[in-house]
Amino acid sequence: MHIKMSKVKKKRKKKLRISEEEDDFLEWALLINVDKVGSQTH
Repeated sequence: MHIKMSKVKKKRKKKLRISEEEDDFLEWALLINVDKVGSQTH
């Protein structure tokens, strides 16, 4: 899980170059989305 998140973080920062605060929010939103998708598939 941590490895995937770090990879996503690097890609996202290279493409968008956003602030860490926005990055934290997007990471949180991403985790919520992953949680929703996971609950649907399982």
